Amino acid sequence: MARTLRPRTIDDIACSNDTLTGADATTLTSYITANPFSPAKHLTDHIGYSTALRNADIQHFHTLLKDRRAALGRFHMVVSELYCLRFGPVELPLFTVILHLMYAYPGSRGEFLRLAEFLARECKVPVDAVDLAGASALMHAINTKPYYDEAFASIMTSADAKINRQDRMGKTAAHYIVDIDTLAGPAADKRAAEAMRFFMAHGGNTAITDGEEVSVVGNAGKLKKSAPMLMNFILGKPQGGLAGFERATAHIRTLSIQAAQNANRASMMASSNAAGSRNSSMASNTTRPVFNRAVSASSVMSMTSSGASANSVGSMKINLPGVTCACQRRGMWRICCGKPPDMEAMVKALPA
Repeated sequence: MARTLRPRTIDDIACSNDTLTGADATTLTSYITANPFSPAKHLTDHIGYSTALRNADIQHFHTLLKDRRAALGRFHMVVSELYCLRFGPVELPLFTVILHLMYAYPGSRGEFLRLAEFLARECKVPVDAVDLAGASALMHAINTKPYYDEAFASIMTSADAKINRQDRMGKTAAHYIVDIDTLAGPAADKRAAEAMRFFMAHGGNTAITDGEEVSVVGNAGKLKKSAPMLMNFILGKPQGGLAGFERATAHIRTLSIQAAQNANRASMMASSNAAGSRNSSMASNTTRPVFNRAVSASSVMSMTSSGASANSVGSMKINLPGVTCACQRRGMWRICCGKPPDMEAMVKALPA
């Protein structure tokens, strides 16, 4: 008679590191659902970080960090202590707690964002700590269950959070983004599409499979009725999507190279006419490749204006929505955008 394996308890699962499927995945999900984070119950520690967190008090953190550095000897040990902090039954790490507090106390949203930025950028606390489910703060910030917070997510990505991190079920944030209720409606569809756009713009991979061997792309067809905007975005339909955006960026790059070549020719002619053959030979150095940085979908979507204008060598207006021009800075041709381009409008404007 075959021996039946005993179902794993939540303690067994917490002490393991394998990808969960079936009954184990259900056990973990049920435990997380039954134990939501409560600041009043779970925000506590023996050092005093909890009070500074609850009040989003950066000055209090400065004092605590100074005291802890004196006690531990080195600042990197203080950083490790912050990284290892966990709160509540689901063992939420520091940045995930800040995200939850930001919505628990919406009047202090700005203070919590500044606190997250202070800890991530100035203190260099790693942002990829995970909870019991294996989810990072970035995953919680964009998975739309319940949050989509681009400002917080941007702080995480700027601190090198891994966009394709997989949780204990093998799911990325994108797997949760596409998990939309069939009755959710257009607002939820739009929100999910925005979250997916952020995910893909920062290098997200929709082909990654979870523990059940399901990928976001492979599962997109079921969104036809509940979230057509999101489905079209994932599959690269004419309205948008990564495939459409790659077409757009390739077109921008072609126009940029043309602009660079035209500007270089004009510069050479001007130099030659003004200073004779000596300056002409010097100007010929500008004929070497000037567009030496590939423009990808993710880099174009995340580009913002740096405040620098095109120099006298030349620039070229590119007739695509959201794109200002191609201009040369420090020997390299760049796309200048006043804000992240409107991907759907850009794709619609492409030549056939």
